[in-house]
Amino acid sequence: MKIKEITIYGYGKWVDQRFDSLADLQIFYGKNEAGKSTLMAFIHSILFGFPTKQSSELRYEPRKGSRYGGRLRIVTRQYGELDIERIKGKGNGKLTLTKIDGTKLPETVLNELVSGIDKATYQALFSFNLLELQKISQLNQEKLNRYFLSIGTMGNERYLKIADRFKQEASKLYKQTGRVPEINKKIVEIRKKEKQLKTVKAQNNQYNQLVNQKLELEQSINQLRTKQQTIETHLEKLNELTNNWQYFVEMKAIQKQISEAQLKKLPEDGLYQLQHFNQELQQIKNETIKKEEQLSSLTKELAPSKELDFYETHNENLTKLLETIPTIEAYLVKEQQANQKNEQLFQQIQQEYRYLNLAIDTPIPLKLSNEQLEKLRELQVRQDFYTKEQQSLSEKHQQLNFENNALNQQLDQVERLLWENQQFQQVEEFYSVNNAQRQPAQPTTLSSTTIFMQLVGFISIGLGFISSRFFILFGLALIAVSGYRVLSLKAKKKKNTLDAPAYSYEEFIRQQELRKQWRELLAKSDEVTISVNQVTQKLEEMTVEKQGVLLEINQVQSQWQLPKQYAITDFLSESDPFELIRQLKNEFTENQRIIQVINDQFQVWLKKAEFLKSVVVADWNHVSAVLIGIKHLVKAIEGELEHQNKVKATIEELNQEKSDWLKKNKIYQKKRIDLFQLVYVQDEESFRKKFLLNDQLKSKKARVALLENQIAINQELLETFRDEQELQDAIQEQKQELSQQKIKIEEMINQKIQCEVALKNLEEGGQYSVLLQEFANLKSELQDLVDKWSSYQIAADLIERSLTYAKKDRLPQTLQDATTYFKLLTNENYHRILLSENQIQVQHHEGLIFDVSELSQGTAEQLYIALRFAFIKNAADLIQMPILIDDGFVNFDFDRQEQMLKLIQKMSESNQVLYFTCDKKIQDVFPKEQVKVLQ
Repeated sequence: MKIKEITIYGYGKWVDQRFDSLADLQIFYGKNEAGKSTLMAFIHSILFGFPTKQSSELRYEPRKGSRYGGRLRIVTRQYGELDIERIKGKGNGKLTLTKIDGTKLPETVLNELVSGIDKATYQALFSFNLLELQKISQLNQEKLNRYFLSIGTMGNERYLKIADRFKQEASKLYKQTGRVPEINKKIVEIRKKEKQLKTVKAQNNQYNQLVNQKLELEQSINQLRTKQQTIETHLEKLNELTNNWQYFVEMKAIQKQISEAQLKKLPEDGLYQLQHFNQELQQIKNETIKKEEQLSSLTKELAPSKELDFYETHNENLTKLLETIPTIEAYLVKEQQANQKNEQLFQQIQQEYRYLNLAIDTPIPLKLSNEQLEKLRELQVRQDFYTKEQQSLSEKHQQLNFENNALNQQLDQVERLLWENQQFQQVEEFYSVNNAQRQPAQPTTLSSTTIFMQLVGFISIGLGFISSRFFILFGLALIAVSGYRVLSLKAKKKKNTLDAPAYSYEEFIRQQELRKQWRELLAKSDEVTISVNQVTQKLEEMTVEKQGVLLEINQVQSQWQLPKQYAITDFLSESDPFELIRQLKNEFTENQRIIQVINDQFQVWLKKAEFLKSVVVADWNHVSAVLIGIKHLVKAIEGELEHQNKVKATIEELNQEKSDWLKKNKIYQKKRIDLFQLVYVQDEESFRKKFLLNDQLKSKKARVALLENQIAINQELLETFRDEQELQDAIQEQKQELSQQKIKIEEMINQKIQCEVALKNLEEGGQYSVLLQEFANLKSELQDLVDKWSSYQIAADLIERSLTYAKKDRLPQTLQDATTYFKLLTNENYHRILLSENQIQVQHHEGLIFDVSELSQGTAEQLYIALRFAFIKNAADLIQMPILIDDGFVNFDFDRQEQMLKLIQKMSESNQVLYFTCDKKIQDVFPKEQVKVLQ
């Protein structure tokens, strides 16, 4: 589909506006509020309908009372050129589709032309503006990826399942050879009911008589109406005679006047000859006056001007000065070249400053000597040495701190297991005094048994919470027994040895080992702490040394004017980073010297030309302006001399022409007098009166011819009436007869109505009316079932046909085309578009892969456009619609805007593109006929 012409009756600010000859790529340029978005909304409304009053969209109804709506002239493959017109009406407006030859098309054709898509789908695929692009940044990563993915994918197997389900539902309603489906049953019932109805109707004799009477009345009414029509035709003819009667009377009167008038024959072109002679004489008079005025004016022009007087006085000095002009012009060219060179040098110097990352007022250092370079190398070596040492000490310090922390953690663990000192001393004293009496075997055996019983008890309780309560009771019993054994053991120990401690001998030995381990860890921790302090001290000393080197470097940079943002290594490289900018500055200074020398020459020359100041109007501070003024002066003097010679020649020609016109005047005066004598008059007034009388006679003859032509058809009939009264009597007679015919027709119509009422009463009063109602009900029920069956069948067929067209896998080619467009739009900064499950990523030319949410606003918009254009290209065999773009590229830089315009031109080869923009530069890019300026 291509839009060839837009005609707006009234829509928003647009009233009675027409845009024709739209190209495949049509640009609409206009400032803000010029109506670009309104024009774009108009196209949406014509194709898909006006927004309803309940809709949140703007309706753009005109405020000046114009008709709401308009039309689009489009070119299609199916129907050729046709007009789509939509004006104000119910719902989405009154729609009319008309071919060029005037053929009306049904409204369903529009749905076919847009391939069944709605307004929202069209705006999502073929129409977009800056606001829609900017909404991308408001979505999260998942929604954004889903949005882009939905553009490039088509089809889904679930639609086939829906189609199958629709067919199953349809088969439940009707089968061609079935008896069980509802529609098949209903058809059988209707046939039975129809047969009963015919039987009852045939048995009703009175009903048939009334039907025959009704038919006879209808025939009589038709015959009377035919006769009525004949009378009305004749009456209309008589009324037409009444209208023409005055013309008939006027024609007769004029014919009588013509027969009575008598006039001698006059020359047919007499008035023309008189007019011709008068025109020639007037022209001669005008030309004579004109020549006299020209001669007077030219005589005044011969007076010399101020410049010509000056030339005659200073001819010699002016000639000498003119000889020096070529030299001065050569100096001007040389100065211009030097200035252009300096502009280029200045731009190069600025560019070099930016390249060096320096402010424009930063002084450039002198070239470093060998001694200075050696000094810088020494400082760099020292800085590198201290940096490495500092790094090494920092790593060692970090390692010691780690080791110290580990020792402290071990100490904390050991200290938590140690007894109090007093407690340990009591146990130690006990086992030292009573070592002989201790029997280690029995307590150990008893202690191990008790611990085992307690352990089994706790495990049984745990199992009881999971499974049976029996385990809980068993566990509690074991714990109680083990507790009793412990109490018995303590009582026995107290009886045998009153001062025995609460800990076994093995626990005492364990405490001795822990105290030994604790002392060893403490000693090792002290050693590590000393090492940490030593490394810290060395690190501080090294930092001080390094700060001294850095201070010395800063002093050297300030003394030698080295930029602070440059490291020492930058000045120790083989190439001097400031060599080029020093050369550019030296060349700039040399050019300035040349310009100054040329300006000195100009001042000398201006002094010689001062005598011209009274006649040369120019800026005497600029040599070029003075040169132009002198050239204008010389040109003016030469032109004036040439003009005076021409004026003298012209004066001679004008005098000769004036003499010729006076001779011609005498000839035409004689011809005029001869014409008057031919019709026996002395002056022009009498001559014209004779011709006026002749014209009046001709006018009357023409009027008679006109009247005869007007009443030619009725003239014979008009001649049959003596006067107008006889004609009126005939009209009244026909009117009376017509009135009688109408009365008869009305009486028969009343009889017919009575028959129809009687028939209706018979139909409603008996078995026939009951059967008729039942028959109507069955037909209505059948129609509802057929409508339902048709809906299922049509829906299934549409789904299958749509999937048949779209069954090929378009995603690989869509991604390939989108990648090509994206490379073009980003100047090949991105080389690939990657698709994995529900996520889209892009690959930078450096190999890095980015999610869509990580892209800049402009790059994300370019990806969005590339995907959308790729979709449009790969769906071209299914749908072709115009692409509408409303200033969608303001976030693009200059280079990417150029690429975008190239891509739009490429897309317009297959789909028409209408681009609405407020960018004034667009008029320089495209031909004038391709850009429509909106006011």
